[in-house]
Amino acid sequence: MKRGASFPIARSNALKNFLKKEYDAKYIADILLDSNNILAIEYLKALQYLNSDINAIAIKRKGATYNSLEIVDNIASATAIREKIFKNEFESISSLMPEKCYELMDQEIINGKLPMALKDFEEEILYNFRKYTAEELSTLSDVTEGLENTLKKCSNEKYTLEEFIDAVKSKRYTKTRIQRLAINTLLDIKKLDVECYKHNLQYIRVLGFTKTGEKLLSKIHNNANLPIVTNVPKFMKIANDVQKKMMEKDILATNIYTLGHKMPTYRKVNLDYTTPVIQV
Repeated sequence: MKRGASFPIARSNALKNFLKKEYDAKYIADILLDSNNILAIEYLKALQYLNSDINAIAIKRKGATYNSLEIVDNIASATAIREKIFKNEFESISSLMPEKCYELMDQEIINGKLPMALKDFEEEILYNFRKYTAEELSTLSDVTEGLENTLKKCSNEKYTLEEFIDAVKSKRYTKTRIQRLAINTLLDIKKLDVECYKHNLQYIRVLGFTKTGEKLLSKIHNNANLPIVTNVPKFMKIANDVQKKMMEKDILATNIYTLGHKMPTYRKVNLDYTTPVIQV
């Protein structure tokens, strides 16, 4: 990584070197470059770390690969589906999604709530990068090894979010990481915040459930070591300081997200307090 390789590439190269005497070393190492495999490995690492008795089952991804814009055997990636939504090609994706999901999405589009992208927060993001000093940027999560100086320089020189991201990204800093950084500026997510939340799980938040899920939820309530949040106002009355801080970040995220709606009537605040848990 010190020579400029991204983490996925560096890890793959390390495995190639470790398995250099093995016939399939390159094949195994290349598997680590696939996004779905990377995610699966992180799940397996977490299960091992927690000494979990969960048995992992691998399910092969078929059709289009992660982030692919191609449609293979009527299967598309989420990236390809979003691309068609942004191009107003809504009808062409009806066969690529579960019928109920398509109906919900179609209704949201009719209501003027979709589509929404990171670009909808372009001005706010560039404003934050220009407002923060390089030292302040260095305290944000995902900013390492002098990246704050590049962020500051590019935010002053570029005039669109796309130009900014293209200018900052490199072999070491992927586009996805820069996009995540952009969100970190919006929500003011600091390194210290992430460390606190990562090592101290605070609560389990339920957004919705079915009738079967409702029965399971009542059983989970009796055995859970963490608060299960189905009502934010009630939770905030009993939450400790760290729990409140984490939930306040959730609430802030929702409040900023609604600013991306094209219609002003949807730019409401504190929906976390007023929107009930979805029951289907």
